[in-house]
Amino acid sequence: MSAEVTQVVIRPAEKADCAEIARLVKDLAEYDGHRDHAKLTKEELEEDGFGEDRWFYGFVAEDPNAVRSETDPPRLIGCAVYFMMYYSNEGRAVYMEDLFVSSEFRKKGIGKTLMKKVAQVGVDNNCVAMFFICLKHNTPSLAFYKRQGAEDLAETEAWRNLVLNRNDLEKLASS
Repeated sequence: MSAEVTQVVIRPAEKADCAEIARLVKDLAEYDGHRDHAKLTKEELEEDGFGEDRWFYGFVAEDPNAVRSETDPPRLIGCAVYFMMYYSNEGRAVYMEDLFVSSEFRKKGIGKTLMKKVAQVGVDNNCVAMFFICLKHNTPSLAFYKRQGAEDLAETEAWRNLVLNRNDLEKLASS
């Protein structure tokens, strides 16, 4: 059953949102079938997103009707996490690391609004592109991204996303 939302507030993420952002990131990892990949804690998010050196930024979606008590913050129902990067072929770019809306709130335009906010950051910062990844088996999200105009570089240019995990990173750094 779909949750009723009369008014969703989309706003920049704040330090006080980190516990809820951590929950949403874990929910996204579970949705993707990789719950064990979501290891960041509220404290790490606070430091990395709101400390002296910012490693990420974000927008959150909240349902103001879902406040649990006077002292509890509103429940977050979605988030977009992004950072600025440099695309050496063309220049500035924004990288959207995560875009997630809780299942009961999907198909209400919340994900598109969050994505539009990140896109506007790119436009405001004279970025040439917005990059993001999506698992190939996540066909609903792939279809959503393509409706927004996204191109699948694995299909059109044969680009592949690669990663060195911490152990391999240390091994390479010390070789």
